[in-house]
Order: sequence, then structure tokens, then C-alpha cells
Amino acid sequence: MKFNYCVWLIPRLKHSWSRYTNGFQPHLTIKSKLSKSDAALLYTKLRLDKPLKVKLVGDLIYEVKDGFHSLYYLTEPVYKNKKPEWYPENAHISFRYKYNETFSKSEIKEVKNLIKEKEAELTDFKLVYCNEHFLKWHYLE
Repeated sequence: MKFNYCVWLIPRLKHSWSRYTNGFQPHLTIKSKLSKSDAALLYTKLRLDKPLKVKLVGDLIYEVKDGFHSLYYLTEPVYKNKKPEWYPENAHISFRYKYNETFSKSEIKEVKNLIKEKEAELTDFKLVYCNEHFLKWHYLE
């Protein structure tokens, strides 16, 4: 799956969610499938006065798009009245990815059982290039 250039908002690197992914930084995608210049422009405009506290809501979702399999939770800001205007619709935090291979029921159950902490402070915007395998996605900023 090619997402081109993306702008992410991530939790602190030592947050527990980082232990539950399969090789990528947990993130909330602000916008994806951007050109490099559009992504850089968006990245320079985004600001946080303080960390954005979000919570995972609902049940773990299993989604497949063009052979790209993902397991994620929808998110919402803890303080809904302070939701930034750039907060994306259907915002979510992904925990596992696979290409052209389904997640088994036991893998789904494992992820559900691992994630005990349902809230995180998202602290840093990142400009990310996401056109290779997810293990090769990398930060530009």
C-alpha cells in the first residue's frame, strides 16, 4: 500500500502502545497520500500548545484495503470541546499491519488483550514517507 507522504501525530516514544505494534511507530494520521510539498506545507502549519490526550474507543477494527491488512482502534480527544480543527474524521491508532495475509482470530485476540492502556498523550507531529513496506517507512522531519 502506498500512502506517499503523510503527516502523523505520535505519542512519546516510550508509551506502552509502542510495544504492541509490529515494527512501526503508533500514530494518528492527520493526512496521507500527499505530495512532498503539500505534506511539508501542512507539517509547518500544525502546532500543539500542549500534548493532545486521546482515548481508544469501541472495539478493535480489522480492515483490508488493496491487500493491506490493519488492526486499529478509533480515537477521540479526551476533551471533546478542545478538538483541534485539523483532527481527522475517523481518526485511529493502528497496532498491526500485514500485506496480503489475513490476521487470525488468535492474533486479533492477542492485540485486544495486550492493550490495557486506553489513553495517550500525542506529542509530536512527524512528516513521514510511506511508499515502501511499513517496516521501511521513515521520518523526514
